[in-house]
Amino acid sequence: MAYASRSRHSKKYDRFVVLTNEDLAYWKGLKNIVVIPNAHTFLPTETAPLLRKHALAVGRFDYQKGFDELIKAWKKINAACPEWTLDIYGDGPLKEELTDQINRLGLSGQLILHAPVKISWTYTLTVPSWS
Repeated sequence: MAYASRSRHSKKYDRFVVLTNEDLAYWKGLKNIVVIPNAHTFLPTETAPLLRKHALAVGRFDYQKGFDELIKAWKKINAACPEWTLDIYGDGPLKEELTDQINRLGLSGQLILHAPVKISWTYTLTVPSWS
């Protein structure tokens, strides 16, 4: 959708919400725009024991989050550092497609998709996003 068309439709709303100041810049000129950043839904209650080489990613399984690119990158990481594992927690419309990609790349033992849960530990937090 062209900017002029998007802008015309956006002006109809009481408030047009974006997640970052960078997004705000794309919509310059709108009087009804406001930035509301993603909130933290939980705070860690304990320190990670650092017993293994483990990375964690969290997000909606949707194009915007770029998990397909993370999975491609993990193929290279796995080749250089096979002792590392990656768990991705989330859900969304691309779950089956991402699962197929993981299997196609031979990463099923090193990269696992999980349903969303409350997590109080992490070693390396990886959060990809196109936005």
